[in-house]
Amino acid sequence: MSFKPLTIEIVPLRRFLAWSAPYWTSLIPTVLAGSLIALVVSCIPFVTSQLFIHALPGGNKQLLQELPVLLTVLLIAAVLANLAGHHTLCRICNRLALELRMQLFDKLLALRHARYDFSTTTISARFFTDMEKLCHLANRLGTNLSRDLLILIGLFAVMIYLNGEMAVLVFAMLVALYLVIQMSRGSAHHHGTRSQTWTDLSRVIHKTIQHFRTIHLDQSNQQESQHMRSLFKHYQDDTMAQARQVRIVGLLAMVLLIGMLTAFLYYLIQQLTLDKLALDDAAAFLIAMLLLVFPLLRLIDLRSTVAECSQLLRSLFSLLDQQSGVIPESSPLLPANRPIRGELKVEAIGFRNSGQLKTLPSLSIKPGKKIGLIDSDNQVKRLLADLVCGFIRPESGKIMLDNQAIGRMSRTNLYAHIAWVTPDKILLTDTMAANIAYGAMRCSTEAAITAAAQASQASEFIREMPHGLQTKVDHPAVQLSDHQRQRILIARALLKNPSIVILDETRAYFDMSSLTLRAGMAILLENRTALILSSRPAMLAFADHAYRINPNG
Repeated sequence: MSFKPLTIEIVPLRRFLAWSAPYWTSLIPTVLAGSLIALVVSCIPFVTSQLFIHALPGGNKQLLQELPVLLTVLLIAAVLANLAGHHTLCRICNRLALELRMQLFDKLLALRHARYDFSTTTISARFFTDMEKLCHLANRLGTNLSRDLLILIGLFAVMIYLNGEMAVLVFAMLVALYLVIQMSRGSAHHHGTRSQTWTDLSRVIHKTIQHFRTIHLDQSNQQESQHMRSLFKHYQDDTMAQARQVRIVGLLAMVLLIGMLTAFLYYLIQQLTLDKLALDDAAAFLIAMLLLVFPLLRLIDLRSTVAECSQLLRSLFSLLDQQSGVIPESSPLLPANRPIRGELKVEAIGFRNSGQLKTLPSLSIKPGKKIGLIDSDNQVKRLLADLVCGFIRPESGKIMLDNQAIGRMSRTNLYAHIAWVTPDKILLTDTMAANIAYGAMRCSTEAAITAAAQASQASEFIREMPHGLQTKVDHPAVQLSDHQRQRILIARALLKNPSIVILDETRAYFDMSSLTLRAGMAILLENRTALILSSRPAMLAFADHAYRINPNG
């Protein structure tokens, strides 16, 4: 298999550096820790060589007792500084990853095509596989620049001080050794995964994005973002704890290795009887050379690390740069406080499907009427509902709400009068009250929330919970069934008091076996215009008329 080297892309790296500039001052403790480690490592060859010299016959016995203590102090200082620097880097990387994840989430929520083009697998790759790899590479890069580079400078200064010619020779030998290792090693790398956690979180992201309509209509983008931020932070805290444990074990192994090498050299030098060179200089040089190997190899591998980072950043920024699907409001707009009765007219709407222009038949819905849409193509059903909500613009034709074009209406006013209810919407990890008072309704009074819960028949089970409406959804004593969760969603729509209700069964089904759910749904639909996106008889029973939409190609 041929090895194809990665190329470094400057533009995404430059953009990332500019974007992360506010975090640069947070790197000062890492640089200070790296400087301390470099100073300690540069002192170790001299301390260790003196220890060897005084261990020989005729050496200073008092120094022989004091030098091991000094060496131990130096090693402990290096270990603590390493832990402090690594911890600081991890915190900075986690903060950057959290901001990137939130920007990706907000972008997917705004992209119209993201609801259809991004599967759970794709989301998992974007939010977790790529992000974890980027954090790992950034951490490695920060360590290389803040610790290994300073160690390299310090040890080479020591070697040049002891013997300049040998220092140059050793450098050339190490570079040659690295090239041989690179040729034989190839490009195989193993990365551990936390696939189950990624899949679970990706499923939450996927479902949230699929329900963009209710989020936009309820103006709850901020709540959903806060919800995702808490989930991401919890995941990253767990990851950081695991990484810390692995790091501590690795550092202990490194200290053990250094101790073993030191003991071996100590034993070797004890056996020496003749030496043409100064014994302390020879020992110091040998120890510096051994200490130089690992940071030098990591620095030589710096190019591939930077190249991988640049390619991951290019992939992430390409998604962030996509144009959102939010349609700008037209002007002049109708007054924002204009009441909406719910009369809908669809007049020869043209749209593109698989590159072909198709036309929806004209449709007129009187205020308060319930219409069932039973087309076999769920995308067509959602298309008509999207048009009503103003999420997309038709290629031709127009859609009227109360005899006014949707495009002339204020988005805030339009969204305030439409409720989109889907049976599989995920609840926030918050209280029952906060899940009912959702989005633009989050400042509702407790009396209004209670009334909505009663009307949706949700108060029946909420009053039995440990803290009533203030009970957390993730409380250990709370196990919501599907129809209970769906009644909370109906209560959310009732609190909004919309003029138009959209019941969406294109991806999941309401639990119509529950009589209380049916009663709550009937109250929601009373005296309101409704689009029922379903072909099930139990749902169509609420409809005054059922239409089969057959677009003309």
